[in-house]
Amino acid sequence: MQANRQPGSRQEDIAGRVVRLANAERRVVMLSRLTENDKWARALLEPMSVMGYVHLLASHQIDPKAARIGLVDALALARKTGESWFIRMPESWPEPAPEEPSPGDLDRLMLHPRAATEWLLRMPMRRRWVPLTLRAYLEATKQSGESSKGADVVYRTGLAGRPTSRDLCEAEMRRRAGSGELLTTLSAECKYLVEWLTKTHPEAPLIKAKSLGNGLRDVHAELKKDLKL
Repeated sequence: MQANRQPGSRQEDIAGRVVRLANAERRVVMLSRLTENDKWARALLEPMSVMGYVHLLASHQIDPKAARIGLVDALALARKTGESWFIRMPESWPEPAPEEPSPGDLDRLMLHPRAATEWLLRMPMRRRWVPLTLRAYLEATKQSGESSKGADVVYRTGLAGRPTSRDLCEAEMRRRAGSGELLTTLSAECKYLVEWLTKTHPEAPLIKAKSLGNGLRDVHAELKKDLKL
């Protein structure tokens, strides 16, 4: 037997659904106006649940399922080694969804997303789970922070043996990869980067494309692999 409904309750349900759909549409429009860097800046601003972080990064990968497994495994390792960027989840938070299992107590934890991402990037076997657009954003913010300290800080780092602008070129290479601009051959990419460096950072030490290629060979190969080029 169906429960009696109050007069007008159906209309109220429909009105409530229309309002929710309108609000969702406004959020979609607002997000569509943000650049990738804006989106990552917002995502990294505040602590989030571990599984929310896993979903965020995995959703930007070609194979989200494999990325979720890899990220959970990596974060479980970080938990075991005592990384300090984990936070105990408040008791008031809802239980995690059953379709998102995680080892240990990860599903009862939060984390600082920027610190977690920087940890992943320091792990040679785990850094592939960080989306290229997120890497480009972090490189850009790092470069911006260094620039604010003075040109000497930026321009004196680089290839072994002499001061170069390798770091600037690597940051630009990662940005280009994140936006789909990476050239498939190392020589062509480095030729472009040398020209870009001359125009964008005229005070930086000069560097030849061949020397830059020797320094960025592994980075270029890694980016090509991630992009399936």
